[in-house]
Amino acid sequence: MGYRSQIASIIYDKKEVMDKFKADHADIIKILDDEFNDGSLKYISSQDYDFIYLNGSDWKWYQTFKEVKAWEELMDLAEKENLAVELVRIGDDYDDVEVDYRNDYQYYLEPIRTIEASF
Repeated sequence: MGYRSQIASIIYDKKEVMDKFKADHADIIKILDDEFNDGSLKYISSQDYDFIYLNGSDWKWYQTFKEVKAWEELMDLAEKENLAVELVRIGDDYDDVEVDYRNDYQYYLEPIRTIEASF
């Protein structure tokens, strides 16, 4: 079974910056495209920014997994190149919440806990 988490993470900047970043790191992007081929990895554009968006729930987010290593490597490269990086991970345990914002971020992602009644 294993410990499960909900993950949302984005890397973003202006379109021309993101185009260069994706080209420069095409090898890592290819790994991510192959590993997250279920629609959880998306490329989104807004009026101001282009985003690489990773979103999934009920995932085993272990640093030993190939796809997790690749995503974390891409986040580190983005940070070094001054791109905005955001990651929010909510684990099974109530107090297990990881928030990681780097560079000039906009707070697009934030953890929110809710209560739902299913009766």
